[in-house]
Amino acid sequence: MNQQDAGSDSTFRNFKEEIAYQGSFRSDLYYRLNVFTIHIPPLRQRIEDIETLSTQFLKQFHEQYGKGPCHLSNSVLPLLQSYSWPGNIRELRNIMERAFLLAVDEPALLPVHLPGELHKADNINSLPSVANLKDMEKQMIEQALKESTSVTQAAKKLGITRSTLYRKINQWKIDKVPL
Repeated sequence: MNQQDAGSDSTFRNFKEEIAYQGSFRSDLYYRLNVFTIHIPPLRQRIEDIETLSTQFLKQFHEQYGKGPCHLSNSVLPLLQSYSWPGNIRELRNIMERAFLLAVDEPALLPVHLPGELHKADNINSLPSVANLKDMEKQMIEQALKESTSVTQAAKKLGITRSTLYRKINQWKIDKVPL
C-alpha cells in the first residue's frame, strides 16, 4: 500500500522514502527501530492457516463468553477458505467473533452465521485449485486439448491463435495433443 492509498496520516508508510526524498522521518530513529524485518504473507496466501486460526478464535470466544459453539461445521471451512481476506487475520477474527455471537446457542458454527460477502466468495471454489497463474494456464490448455478434436479447435476454445497454442504446448511440454 502506498501513501496515496492509505492517506497522509496512515501508519502504512515507506520510511526509507520519507528519509531519502521527503526528509519527514529521522534516519537515526529508523535505524534504531529497524533491527530486522519480518515478512508475513497475507492470509489469502496461507489458506491452510484459516482452519487453525478460526478454531483458535472460537475456543477463545467460548472461554471469554462462557458458552456458544466451539467448532466449525463442515460447510463453513470452504466459505472461509474461498474468501480473499483483504483485512487479513484481524478481519478473520472479527468475522469469527460476529458469527460466534450469532451462533451462541448452536453447537457448531454454520454458514448462516457468516456475513454475506463470504457466501459470494463461495463461487471461487468452482475454479481449479492452482498454485499460481502459470499453473492455471497449463491446466486450461490441457483441458481444452482434452475436450477438442484438433489443436485449431482447442485454440478457438481458448481464444488464442493456433501458433500461440503450439508455443504453449512446447513451453509446458504437453504430450497428448490432438491432430
